[in-house]
Amino acid sequence: MAGLEVPGAFNQNFTSPGYAAEQTRRAVFVDCYAQGTKQWSDYAITAHAGMAINVGTGEALVAGTSSSTQGYYYVLNTSLISGLSVAASNATNPRIDAVVLTIQDSQYLGGVDSAEIQVLTGTPTGGANLTNLTGAPSTPASSLVLAYILVPAT
Repeated sequence: MAGLEVPGAFNQNFTSPGYAAEQTRRAVFVDCYAQGTKQWSDYAITAHAGMAINVGTGEALVAGTSSSTQGYYYVLNTSLISGLSVAASNATNPRIDAVVLTIQDSQYLGGVDSAEIQVLTGTPTGGANLTNLTGAPSTPASSLVLAYILVPAT
């Protein structure tokens, strides 16, 4: 996505006396106690036309959870992401979707190094609301939930 900068401490070369990417992330973010956005207004979610959303600019720390020693990733979004699609609503039941910022690090899973914002579709469930999050989707490894969306039945 344009404007979403891939975290800098991915697979840097390890040459003595250098440090591996994992060691660098752990050293830089040693005093971080939790993942999240830097300010409450970072990555603000707003409505777009139809079944779509916008994601604002901002900074976030995302905990790597594929390994207990993976560390945190700093992600900077420098431009508005406009028109991110939300799946069509269910005819009968409401649904809880999640907007997540996910890190992919080839050192742990897959073959790419990236940061991605995506809308995960939940399961339509009677009584689903933003308090109980019934039917909300599972969060992928190394992800930060930016928002939950209540998609009402049509």
